[in-house]
Amino acid sequence: MWRYLILNNIWFALLFLAQFFGNRRSRIFMRFVIVFALCLLLFRAGVDPFVWFFYGVFSWVVFQSAGRFRRWALLPAMVLNEELEIVSKQFKAKKELWQKKNQEDELLRHEAESLSYLYDKIKEMSQSLDSLETFVILGEALAKLTGFETIKLIELPDAPAVPVVHELSLASLEGALEWSELMSHRDRLKGEIYPSDKSILDRMLADRSFSENSDSGTAQGLWIGDKPTALFILRGASLGRRELISILIGRFLSEIQRIKLYERVEMLATTDSLTAVCVRRRLVERLEEEMERSRRFGLQCSFLMIDVDHFKSVNDHYGHLVGDMVLKQVAETIKKNIREVDLVGRYGGEEFGALLIETDTASAQMVAERIRRSMAERQFQAYDERLAVTVSIGCATVSTSMNAGQLVEAADAALYQAKRQGRNRVSVAVV
Repeated sequence: MWRYLILNNIWFALLFLAQFFGNRRSRIFMRFVIVFALCLLLFRAGVDPFVWFFYGVFSWVVFQSAGRFRRWALLPAMVLNEELEIVSKQFKAKKELWQKKNQEDELLRHEAESLSYLYDKIKEMSQSLDSLETFVILGEALAKLTGFETIKLIELPDAPAVPVVHELSLASLEGALEWSELMSHRDRLKGEIYPSDKSILDRMLADRSFSENSDSGTAQGLWIGDKPTALFILRGASLGRRELISILIGRFLSEIQRIKLYERVEMLATTDSLTAVCVRRRLVERLEEEMERSRRFGLQCSFLMIDVDHFKSVNDHYGHLVGDMVLKQVAETIKKNIREVDLVGRYGGEEFGALLIETDTASAQMVAERIRRSMAERQFQAYDERLAVTVSIGCATVSTSMNAGQLVEAADAALYQAKRQGRNRVSVAVV
C-alpha cells in the first residue's frame, strides 16, 4: 500500500515539475508518456479499466493544472519580460540611431576639418609670390585630402624659351620634414616632359578651356589672354573627393595666374622698355641688398659704371632711332660678358651700371676690360647703318665703410677719369 502511495506521489510530482519547469519539448514528451502509460495499463490483464481511466484523467488534470499554475505564477515575470523585450528593442533602435547619428557627426567633423585645412592651404597659396612654393603647398594639401603618385606643373614661358617643369611625388613629400625643406632643394623638384605629358600638352595648346578628368587623375590648363601659360597634371589620385580636389586645383591655377601677372607687372616696373635690362631703381635696390650680404659674410662686390663714348654725336648724325638700336646692342653686349648671377641696368641716358657679385677689384677690372674690348671689336648694325661704338668704364669695389651711394659715386668718378684719359678705356677707383 505504501509503495503505491509513494509511487503515485512521485508520478504526480514528476507531472507537475515537468509542466512547471520543463520547456515545450519536455511538456510534449510528458503528454506522450501519459498517453502511452494509460494505453499500456489499460490493456494489461486484471486491471480495472474504469479505475485506470479515472487515474489517467486525474493525471491529465494534474498535468494541465500545473501548466495553469505555472502561467499564473509566472505571469508577472512574463509581462515584465515582454516589457523588457519591448524596452530592449526600443533601446536597440535608439542605439542604432545614435550610432548612425554619431557616424554622421564624425563625417561632418571630418568634412569640417578638411574644409578648414583646405582654407588654410588656400590662404597660404594666396600669400605666396613664388609659383614653385605654391606648387609645393598644393602638394601638401592634396596629400592630406586624397593622396597621389605624382603632380606636375609645366610652365610655358615666351617662345623660344624651354618650358619649366616642376614635379613632386608623394614619397618625396612624405620624406621631407616640412615643405620649406623641399624649397631649400629646388633642383630636386625639376621634372621632365614625357611622351604622355607631351600628348596632354598638345591637347591643351589646341583648347583654351582644356580640362580632363579620369579615375586615376586630372589635367588642367591655364591661359592668360591669348597665351598658354601653364599645365597642371595630377596622377594616381583617389578622386573620391573630386569636388574638393577640383576646388583646390582651380584655386591653385588662379594663384599661378596671379603670380604670373605680378611677375609681368614687376618686370614692366623694373625693366627698361628699350634695352630690356633693369631700371635704375631696381639696380640700386639690388646693389644695397648685395652690399649688406657682403658685409655680413665678409665678401666683396664691385660696380661698373659704363658710358657710351660720343653718344650725342651718334644721335645727332644718325638720328634717335639709330641711337636707340645702338643702346639695345650695347646692353646685349654687356649681358653677354657678365655672369647670370650679376645684374646690369640702365642708369640713365647712355649710361649703364653692372653689379658684379662676389667679385674683387682685379676680377672686376678683367670683366670691365672684356666688355670694353667686345664693344670696340663689334660692328653695330642699326637699320641700314653700320657703325663702331666704344665705351668708357669706371670700376669700384666695396669697402667696409661704404654704402651703396658711395660705391656708385666712386665708380662714376672712375668713369670720368677714364673719359679724361681719352675714352675707350677702364679706370679703377681708389677707395
